Amino acid sequence: MAMAEGKQSMVAKHRQKLYDTKFSKADKALKRRVPEVHALTRAHALDYADLDVETAERLLSMFLRREEERGERKRARGARGGEAEEDEGARRKHRRRRRHRDRDGDRKGSNRDEGEVYGKYGILKESDLNGDKRTEFMLWANEVKSVEVESLARWEEKKMFGEFMDLYNTATLPSTKYYNLDAWRYEQAKAREAGDGDAGGGGEKVVFNDEEERKRELERERNSTKNQKIEAARRDLLASGKLSMMREQERLRAAQQVAYKTGDMKQARDIADILRPNEKDEIEFDMKTGQYRKKSKLNG
Repeated sequence: MAMAEGKQSMVAKHRQKLYDTKFSKADKALKRRVPEVHALTRAHALDYADLDVETAERLLSMFLRREEERGERKRARGARGGEAEEDEGARRKHRRRRRHRDRDGDRKGSNRDEGEVYGKYGILKESDLNGDKRTEFMLWANEVKSVEVESLARWEEKKMFGEFMDLYNTATLPSTKYYNLDAWRYEQAKAREAGDGDAGGGGEKVVFNDEEERKRELERERNSTKNQKIEAARRDLLASGKLSMMREQERLRAAQQVAYKTGDMKQARDIADILRPNEKDEIEFDMKTGQYRKKSKLNG
């Protein structure tokens, strides 16, 4: 019985050795054909193709082609977005010129009066999107357009800010609070104090209504601040590379499962070491390749 088990063990070891040798040769051949592909991806392709290099190469070529097409689609969407912004900018200029002509006609060509209106509260530029008037812009978008700015795509946000900027510069916003929210609140507080002094019993109702409005404003501000923090966290992830690191960890976990299923325990252990590094390991995340690098294992 023991001898039979020993023979089976030797046969299994011999098969594993033959498989490792064949895999190593196939991997080297595949690496020469597609050197830009990561070792784990090559291993996955070879496993799927039963170590047939030709089949694995075709699979990887299809994968690379899909990745390239996906990148081209993203660039095309970005280009279309830019063209839409340029078209919208031209339409805004046309509307602005038309408004100026209308005002000129109403005021019999009074350039002095036109100057007093345009830029009355200052001049906003496209570069002011994240400037001092962002709070007013977000409040206007929420109350007038019923839109949460932080939920918009970047090009949509720029487009909406262009509309706000146009109204701001021509002093045609529906409320003074959209020009300077702090000044508007100060005036509201002064009005409330004056109302409290002049009105008797009726003043209490005004204060109640103002307090309700203030609660609604605070709630909107809290929601806006929350959205800003979420967006800031997302941008921080993108800027620091943490998002790419998280994606690479998910890819490594999937490759680890493949290694377990194919019996490649060494590969599985190497991946486990990367996913759970200790102080002795020299592991770092390469921002350029979006992959983990380890001097002694896996990326040799």
